[in-house]
Amino acid sequence: MEASAARARTAEQRRTAQEVDAMKRQIDDYRRRLEKMTADERGEIGESEIIEVLKSAFPHDKIKRLGKGRGCADISHEVIERGKRCGLIVYECKNVRQWSNAHITQARKSRSFHRASHAVLVSSAFPKGNKYLCFVRDVPVVHPAIVTGVVRCLRQALVVVAGTSGSAADRERRADKLLQYVKGDDFIRHMMAIGDATVDLRSIQVKERQTHQRVWEHQTAAFEMLEAAHVKIQTRVDAIIAGTNLTALPELVAG
Repeated sequence: MEASAARARTAEQRRTAQEVDAMKRQIDDYRRRLEKMTADERGEIGESEIIEVLKSAFPHDKIKRLGKGRGCADISHEVIERGKRCGLIVYECKNVRQWSNAHITQARKSRSFHRASHAVLVSSAFPKGNKYLCFVRDVPVVHPAIVTGVVRCLRQALVVVAGTSGSAADRERRADKLLQYVKGDDFIRHMMAIGDATVDLRSIQVKERQTHQRVWEHQTAAFEMLEAAHVKIQTRVDAIIAGTNLTALPELVAG
């Protein structure tokens, strides 16, 4: 009898352990799905913000979000100057914590796939020792805070080449000189300073917004207290005029 009960307890413990293991696996699976979903959502938000920034800076260009197809970039930017198509810039957007050289490979593939003049990697992570702007295998890696400043120069180079001022060779020479300047230390140093200032300003704005929020909450609480006090006073005044005994209003006397 005791042996039978022991076997039953052992079987029950085994079933419980199996159920716990199954629940753990299910939780781990949900966690992995959630992490993947969160990463995707972060990427989408980053792309949406970049598109809005680019459209605001270059309102006459054709800027759109692309699909998730193989070899396809995240954003397409068709440069239009005075109604004329001057070239194409594509973007890969990476809202990540750690740098990966695979992002450069992906950007170069996107440039080739779309036959674009430039591929820009907009990233929150950079190779060690770099921030805001650097060039890796001829691909500009740009922080979102300064993306329009860098793209403006790339765009201008395309406009110069597609223009009619001077010979084709001269236009190519001027555009190449501009691109060399963009890749040089002077431009990168100034863009890093702009990046620092932009990030600082945004941090200040966030702090101010939080401070204002706290002030508004305190003001709202104060207004509600004032309104409640006025209501109590008016109720007492009305009671006196009506000849009502104030002791009949204990909550007001207590207030």
